[in-house]
Amino acid sequence: MTDFDDTAALAVNLVDLVIAVVHLAGAQGRQVWVLSRYDTCWRWLAELMRIYRQPNPGNWDSVLAEITRDLRSLAGGLSAMRSCHHL
Repeated sequence: MTDFDDTAALAVNLVDLVIAVVHLAGAQGRQVWVLSRYDTCWRWLAELMRIYRQPNPGNWDSVLAEITRDLRSLAGGLSAMRSCHHL
């Protein structure tokens, strides 16, 4: 990838979830999850994305545990949807 057009093309093809290139993916209407520090920035529009915040400075373990749980749930839902299509 060499520019925003390449990045945008990649994000468009990530059908289920984007965990990077937040602004670009959000502008394309993709589901976006953000890992943020405890004193999050006011610019993040919480209604447009899922924000995972540190409960206190430096505590990324709880953030990663929460996102791991949600990714497993998402993966389980996608697997169930895919298996229903094979019936």
